[in-house]
Amino acid sequence: MHKISIIVPVHNTEKYLRKCVASLQAQTYTNIEIILVENASTDNSLALCHEIAKEDNRIKVISVELGDLSHARNEGIKVSNGEYVGFIDSDDTIEPDMYEEMMKLATEEELDIVFCDFVKKYDYRSDRYVFSNSGKKTVANAKEILKQNFKDKIPQSACTLLSHKRLFDDISFPVKRYYEDTATTWKLLIKAQKAGHIAKPFYHYYRHSGSIAHTANFNIHYHHILADIERIEYINSAQEYSQEERIELGIKPLEGFYRHFRKMVRLAKTKEEKAICLKCREWVNALPYEYNFRKKFSLIRTMVKNYWKAFCILNIQKPF
Repeated sequence: MHKISIIVPVHNTEKYLRKCVASLQAQTYTNIEIILVENASTDNSLALCHEIAKEDNRIKVISVELGDLSHARNEGIKVSNGEYVGFIDSDDTIEPDMYEEMMKLATEEELDIVFCDFVKKYDYRSDRYVFSNSGKKTVANAKEILKQNFKDKIPQSACTLLSHKRLFDDISFPVKRYYEDTATTWKLLIKAQKAGHIAKPFYHYYRHSGSIAHTANFNIHYHHILADIERIEYINSAQEYSQEERIELGIKPLEGFYRHFRKMVRLAKTKEEKAICLKCREWVNALPYEYNFRKKFSLIRTMVKNYWKAFCILNIQKPF
């Protein structure tokens, strides 16, 4: 049995940590190590990590001084001993057979990376299934799975993947950035040879009221835009894609760009933030002409321009 290193960044999640770890301990695939990476918590998380580790010799605890999710994941990878790595956020849980099913597919089909789906669980509304729950298993060349990634047919989240550790030899999560998954998982697929996907929501992604996801923050939207720009620039430069494929694959990243751009514009207050908005507007207006071939692209581009006009009208101070 191949060992899986499951990396759990822990930051001020004392309230949820035991439930998270319990879902890992309950895995039917038992050859795992659980790495709790405590990063600059101000609650009792660190003490709780050590307390939990005493109860199971598969658990190890490391502590880092920087309170950052990406940094915690990167440090967890460094100390991991497994051939494969997976990630879970410390306020989430997973189904008991998640890693058994994913590892079975990975070993039988000799895959470098496998994705599953997730369900969003709220403390103020009913569950939301973002993807299908068909149970369908897909195995393909990694570049084909990458296309599904760009089209949002599979999750961007690192928490829904099981990856061979070697894919992280020269890839790391960007530190001090939100949407670090969107900026990283597609790069793993570029490096992989063969990949798979299981259409089952093994991962339970909890959305708590008051969490970062519900916070109006300029950088949250700006960092998503950075990830969108990186993906679109790769699509435009990849020699293996035809012009038609570039347009098709760029639709979802560009939709994401617009959605977060308009929120970023609303939140921009300082000269620096307004200057960032201006650069983003210049970038989208410089996209290749073929993006106008699809009505969806043309509409988004027009809306970006129009929203920029509204921004300039509503803000007396110019953004530069």
